[in-house]
This record gives sequence, structure tokens and C-alpha cells, in this order.
Amino acid sequence: YAPVGFPVLKEAAKNISQGKVFSEFFLMSIATVGAFAIGEYPEGVAVMLFYGIGEVFQTMAVKKAKTSIKTLLDQRPDEATILLNNQPKTVKAESVNIGDTILLRSGEKLGLDGELISESALFNTAALTGESKPDSKTKGDTVLAGM
Repeated sequence: YAPVGFPVLKEAAKNISQGKVFSEFFLMSIATVGAFAIGEYPEGVAVMLFYGIGEVFQTMAVKKAKTSIKTLLDQRPDEATILLNNQPKTVKAESVNIGDTILLRSGEKLGLDGELISESALFNTAALTGESKPDSKTKGDTVLAGM
């Protein structure tokens, strides 16, 4: 019990001293102390053990999600082609203003969120949704960076 239970009990005590009584650590501590109080020692240990295993899986999932988000952001183009006096001009994505018209050619990724002004278009949204089939958009639809 000590290797998995002590860190949880310690965190529960710390939170209580800071006025945060009903934390997950407090609830896990109460569950195991209650199990021990009624003589159900294996259940008390199991609660802490499964909680610890759950924390490991949660940490792994959060790390993977952060990595995926970073990868997605790194794929966003740094430049955009805008129409200036009906002529295409390549500019830094952060210098595009609200109301500018972005020209997106076939195969390019959209660097900024916007609204589609063409009648229709197909977008590869695999990086955003995980679906491999193209997403059909029509005039007035919202389009997202990364499409």
C-alpha cells in the first residue's frame, strides 16, 4: 500500500491544509481508509493500485495529445496568398487582416480560419478530424486553419 498510497495521502493532506477538501486525492484516501476500517485490506490496496495505474494512463494520454496538437500547429503554413487589387500577393500569415481574401490553391493548407466565398470546395480535414475523405464546404461555411 505504501508505494502507491503514500503519495496520494500526502497530496490529500496538502490540499486539505490549503482548504481544498474535496479533491480526487481526498476521495481516494477516504475510500482506502474506509476499506481498511472495515477490514477489507485487499480492496483498499486495489483502489490505490488501480488509481495509480489510471494516473499513468492519463499522463500518457495527455502527453500524446499535447504532442499531436504541437504537430498540428507545426503543419500550419507560415505564409498566405491574399488578393490585393485582384492580384495574388504572398504575405506572412500573421499579417493577414480581417476581411482580406485568401487565395487557396489545390493541395495547399489553409493557414487561418475564415469563411468560404467560393461556391464550393473540398478540403482535406484528416489532420483535424482523422477522417480520410474530403470535407465538402459551400459558400458561407466556416473553414479552419489546417484544412
